[in-house]
Amino acid sequence: MKSTLALLAVTLSGCLSAPISNASIDGMRTPSIRPLPTKGTPMPHESDLKILTLFDLFVQSSPPTRKAIEEKLGQEFSRSGGQDAPFVIGNAHLEETELSDVTLIEGGKATVARLSADIGGTCISSETILARYGFDSVRTPSGHSSAELTYWRRNTKGGQVSFGFDQGAANCLKSIVFDASS
Repeated sequence: MKSTLALLAVTLSGCLSAPISNASIDGMRTPSIRPLPTKGTPMPHESDLKILTLFDLFVQSSPPTRKAIEEKLGQEFSRSGGQDAPFVIGNAHLEETELSDVTLIEGGKATVARLSADIGGTCISSETILARYGFDSVRTPSGHSSAELTYWRRNTKGGQVSFGFDQGAANCLKSIVFDASS
């Protein structure tokens, strides 16, 4: 059994481009495979997603307008209450990407002061987001709940964009928050 595992590990290591380090199976030295460091190259199918053009609005030099976001989404916001209430869109779809609980608070000159949305549908990996936008800081989960997200933050002249990722096996984008006051 040990020799079969060692042979399998050596055979697999010749087929993969990942770095190899020595490990031990019941005291026998065998190669183990470590993942390659992220090179920042997005998956081709993810880098062409329309949702990324929406995110691009938030990393430009000034906060986007509600109208610009509505044009990207192909849907208009409506007020959730009185004159000072936030704007909402129940659900929106851009190709296979679903946005839910989309809430927008307008600031001066009809620009967005804050926008938050939950993301679902297509899995957009952290590698795709980080390769496209980079990051300035990370907020890790506090450990109080398994549902907490890790937020990769990008500061721009227009504000701060936070991309929230599920740290489960899929590591998919689950939330975006834009805050012009940050």
